[in-house]
Amino acid sequence: MTRTDYLRQAFLVDEQGRLIAQKSSVNRPIGSIVGSFNKKHGYVQFRLNNKLEYAHRVVFEIIHGYAPSRIDHINGDKSDNRPCNLRACSSSQNSWNSGLPSTNTSGAKNVHWLPKKKLWQVNIKANGKYVFRKKFKSFNDAVLASINQRAIWHGEFANHG
Repeated sequence: MTRTDYLRQAFLVDEQGRLIAQKSSVNRPIGSIVGSFNKKHGYVQFRLNNKLEYAHRVVFEIIHGYAPSRIDHINGDKSDNRPCNLRACSSSQNSWNSGLPSTNTSGAKNVHWLPKKKLWQVNIKANGKYVFRKKFKSFNDAVLASINQRAIWHGEFANHG
């Protein structure tokens, strides 16, 4: 029996992306919701056969029949495991869909102030390389350029913060 077959026998996925136990165990009666929210990381997780599992990975595997190396939460909510919110992705694509970093001081993703030049700079990366680097006098022009370039280079994974 494959892992996917085992998971499909052990759990059902409800419309909210929750895992429902279909096999009983010591701490998990049939029909119970599986997993708990990890406040530190934001994921729903649980133990299966003494191994830590993440609910989004199990949900994806049950629905799609395989386990990709990375899974992206489309809306950015790591606890939203509805199948329609999960997609396979590369490491780069996963980072493109991240929100505004906590260290950002401009309030706009990929836009940075250059105090010595008194200009706003936009830096956009795709697949490990800078694909767009340009300076602007106007903050609004820089923001519009960053949105446009993310849409071009990051496609469906573009997240504007």
